Amino acid sequence: MLRQARCFGAAVVAATTKRHACLNISHRLRSDRSSRLPQHLSPVAPGSTSLTVYTPIDVYKPTETVTGREASPFSGGGGIWRWQQWQDFVAAAPATQRFYSLSICLRYLATGDSFRTIAFSYRVGHSTVAGIVQDVASAIWEVLVEDTMPVPKKEDWRAIADQFYARWNFPNCLGAIDGKHVLLAVVDANYLFRVVDVGGYGRTSDGGTLRNSAFGESLRDGTLDLPPDAAIPGAEHRGPLPCVFVGDEAFPLTTNLLRPYPGHHIPPERRAFNYRLSRARLVVECAFGILSARWRMYRRVIATSPKVAEACVLATCVLHNFLRKKMLEGRRCTPTAAPANEAPSAPEGLRDAPRMGSNNASRRAIQLRDTYCTYFSQEGAVPWQPSA
Repeated sequence: MLRQARCFGAAVVAATTKRHACLNISHRLRSDRSSRLPQHLSPVAPGSTSLTVYTPIDVYKPTETVTGREASPFSGGGGIWRWQQWQDFVAAAPATQRFYSLSICLRYLATGDSFRTIAFSYRVGHSTVAGIVQDVASAIWEVLVEDTMPVPKKEDWRAIADQFYARWNFPNCLGAIDGKHVLLAVVDANYLFRVVDVGGYGRTSDGGTLRNSAFGESLRDGTLDLPPDAAIPGAEHRGPLPCVFVGDEAFPLTTNLLRPYPGHHIPPERRAFNYRLSRARLVVECAFGILSARWRMYRRVIATSPKVAEACVLATCVLHNFLRKKMLEGRRCTPTAAPANEAPSAPEGLRDAPRMGSNNASRRAIQLRDTYCTYFSQEGAVPWQPSA
């Protein structure tokens, strides 16, 4: 009996010692502040059980190995990482750490969360998040702009005009133009951004933003490489007409930019013209809606410096074109509709620019609009037009 008691006591002591050892190991693992990132953000290949943890101070030497536990580059005794430490870490292991940088930038663009919220999620400093967002957004623009938003040439403008006529029944239309707060854009018939200008003052009208932009200067100077004047299909007797952009009443009426007739009590012919122009112009409104639904930073106040805000807006425009082209090629992308529980209010960052000042048009521009008005009421009338 005494021997059994001694064996039982030895077993209790052994179990207690083992438990204290496990608690010490657990406490040490908790004190290393290892990241709680989900599995799809882990830099370790699936199925791996031995992970190497790097400290923020010495990123070139593995300091500890954790077995059977998820780890991340944000682990280590240093806790919160600073911008210079992050740059050193990216230089040490470019492939994996640049993936984390892209993840942080896309998190900001897609959610609009504050830098402090994202910094808490990724266990880095908020100034580090600010530097990552600016650098990665600028890199996205530089890498994708040539493929997704090249400078249109004459044949490109002609292809856009053919798409507008086939899809929206508006001949010789090169694109719809509109401005939302700091963004001025020209959109084609497939909701793709063809020309963007970022950085205008929010208090400036759409016409003023267009006048001060590089696109507006090229449009006035005639250096946009636009197609030559062409006859409207079915109305060759009206002679060749210039190719035009369509905009709302905030823009001036010129020979290459059409705006609707003002007023509410107007003749049926002018009402039909306003309907057809509005029908073609809605593509830019839809493009802005898709942009703000996919990149939720537009639904919040963009509380960053103007330089970072400009880089983020440009990045979302080329990413919009990239995803849109994939969808047009047949590969379905993420849905663009807003959730049902959200009110269909205007996005915080994509508000209409104010309308101010006078838009005095030349006589040739007025005659051009009247010619389109007559065409839409006669040769170019569509069956559903009277009931619109």
